[in-house]
Amino acid sequence: MAKEKEAKQLSSSSIVISAFICLLSYFALYAMYLARASIGSTIGYFQTLIGVKLDFLLILTIPSLIESPMFLAMPAITFFLMFFLIDWANDYFETRQALHPLFPVLFLLLSVAAYFVALYWYLKNAYDLQGTEFAFDQMDLWGHLGNSAFMLFIWGGIFGWIARYAVEKIKI
Repeated sequence: MAKEKEAKQLSSSSIVISAFICLLSYFALYAMYLARASIGSTIGYFQTLIGVKLDFLLILTIPSLIESPMFLAMPAITFFLMFFLIDWANDYFETRQALHPLFPVLFLLLSVAAYFVALYWYLKNAYDLQGTEFAFDQMDLWGHLGNSAFMLFIWGGIFGWIARYAVEKIKI
């Protein structure tokens, strides 16, 4: 008989630490929102200075958390989704690779790719319904992403991974 793997349960102190990190992530998101205006003006300055589009740097900022309830709930939902998804990924793939530092980078790249596909089809369908021709250069991916709740989804997932990584390294 093969030994069955025992599921490692999180201690209550680990849950408290992760909830504290979740609260800290809200403060970080609020600071990112406050930095939005200065980062936006800096990006505009450098775009005119060097003549290269730097709109992708808007992913360093977020929209206001209080625009709608979805904007407020999105980071917490994805924070804990990612926090517990790491256990599933480690068990499913029978490895500890979900805590590898490249995992949040992969999450970021896949999230941006998913948003790109969704935005492309949304805009293409909208232009088709209007009877106009859709040109690929009309799609402002970084502008749309920087102003959407999906950016909060991405940051919530990254902060959830950071919390899980911290809990695993502290080993409480």
